[in-house]
Amino acid sequence: MTFGAVALFAALTWRLNRRWQVALGTVVLVMASYEGYSRMYTEKHWLTDVISGLMFGPILFLGYAVAVCVLAGRYPAPAAEKAQAVEKAPTVDKAPAVEKAAESAPAAEMAAP
Repeated sequence: MTFGAVALFAALTWRLNRRWQVALGTVVLVMASYEGYSRMYTEKHWLTDVISGLMFGPILFLGYAVAVCVLAGRYPAPAAEKAQAVEKAPTVDKAPAVEKAAESAPAAEMAAP
């Protein structure tokens, strides 16, 4: 998680192109794998602990990365998208429809009894 956070902030700060993003992601993957191996080698964690950490870590990081990117303005927030769509929606003038309905109504219905 820490390696990924540092890589994410580096990518957002320096606006890295796709090639450098892939290189940075590869470095993060290698460092996380090495840390898992070192935890098993020093007998601080079991293999199942390391495997579950390698599965849970990216899921946790994905949520973190999306939140940071939304806050940084890289992705619009879902509520903001809906508000912009409502503002951009064309307005419908209802007056012509009412006039057409009045014109098409039979004269007998319009006459007062």
